[in-house]
Amino acid sequence: MKKLLLLFIGIITIHSLHAQSIEKLRKTLNKGKYEKVMHLGMKAQQKYPDAAYPFLYMSWAAWFEGQGQLNYAKTQWRYINTSLKNYELYCQKIDDPQKKDRVLTNKLRQYLEEFYDKSITFDRPDEADLANNWSIKLFDEPLNIKEEASPILTAEVEEISPFSFSFSEGIYETFFKAEDIKTSPEKIAKKADDYIGVPYKYAKEDPYDGFDCSGFVLYVYKQFGFEFPHNSKRIAMLGKSIPLGQVQEGDIVCFGAENANNYKDVYHIGIIYRIEKEDVKMIHCGTSTGVVVADLNKGYWNEQSFFIKRLMTLEHDIFIK
Repeated sequence: MKKLLLLFIGIITIHSLHAQSIEKLRKTLNKGKYEKVMHLGMKAQQKYPDAAYPFLYMSWAAWFEGQGQLNYAKTQWRYINTSLKNYELYCQKIDDPQKKDRVLTNKLRQYLEEFYDKSITFDRPDEADLANNWSIKLFDEPLNIKEEASPILTAEVEEISPFSFSFSEGIYETFFKAEDIKTSPEKIAKKADDYIGVPYKYAKEDPYDGFDCSGFVLYVYKQFGFEFPHNSKRIAMLGKSIPLGQVQEGDIVCFGAENANNYKDVYHIGIIYRIEKEDVKMIHCGTSTGVVVADLNKGYWNEQSFFIKRLMTLEHDIFIK
């Protein structure tokens, strides 16, 4: 009986230690301290060699670190390669295939398909093969390779209908990605409503921790498959300019002058929340208010210089620079 009791206490203790370790990794990841996540993950893996979660967090950390690098550059591939290796180890250690992180799985496969395309475009067939080999190894199937490689998309592209591109404008290089979007702008505004009351926190995009203004917009759009930079100025570069008279729910409102000094004076962004006749409301994350609804065409915000951007057309099947 005593041995069983000691065994039970031991199991509870180990479970508690795992929970503490996971929480520490989660908080560090949410703070954007990706190198520290890698360090903590390696320590946890050495301490708990049979645990799968350290590899999952290290994979996410390497993935996010990779997103901060120039698209498809050597440094980005190095981080993504690290993410792939850690995700492979994670998948090997979980006892149930259903426990796979589906979001990360989709991101890694999506990246590999795009990387293959770009590698062919840039005459790097060896790296393209590497991407395809990873897909077979991790996902048991080759990449969905097109017959012809996609052209390099630049700022001169007027309209496109694939799901990702990057371009340079002024001092910025930015990117925009969207999966198979099947939603309406109204749903984007409605989703934003879920986060009313979340506090402001600089450089954050976590509903449990806080948002800054661009982190809030980014997080809401992410729920529908969009990805773009956590940066107000770069978000302002995206989409099609819309007159206030044609605004619709889900559009992005950017405070500052459009194109002034390559968008450097954009200082705040929000989402069009509701339109009732001539009354336009936005939802945004303010430094002193957190996520709130505010009037756009009267009061403080009406006195500020702003412009409207739309990331998708009413048909939802074309994305406009």
